[in-house]
Amino acid sequence: AAGASMVICDACTDIFNPNVVCASVGTLFTTPFAEATSDHFIQWCKAEKIKIIATTPDTDLVYSDVDLTGPIAVVMGTEQYGLSDKWFEHADVKVKIPMYGKADSLNVASATSLVVFEAIRQRRLAGIID
Repeated sequence: AAGASMVICDACTDIFNPNVVCASVGTLFTTPFAEATSDHFIQWCKAEKIKIIATTPDTDLVYSDVDLTGPIAVVMGTEQYGLSDKWFEHADVKVKIPMYGKADSLNVASATSLVVFEAIRQRRLAGIID
């Protein structure tokens, strides 16, 4: 729904798992995707000058306060473990989603949606997209 250029996942994700296919509401078949190791994806982002945005509760920088108008890769960890240290070592920016209620986390789909649609909001305000 956000018009992502591509979705990259690691080998432990079964992109054709019926739950994944169902959750994608068919967009799995309309958005390019690739499977890559973290190392290869990090190298590719650096070579292509794509800013890596890593999400973590362990930062003071709120996702909506970061410039998301350029080429970005929003990397999300698993709901149970989050991102590995490797991602934090190579991230260009570490952002958090502030939590004001009693819940201490969001599921990965909700968290991804917030960050990606903030990028869309910023790009619309900047006149980059309609």
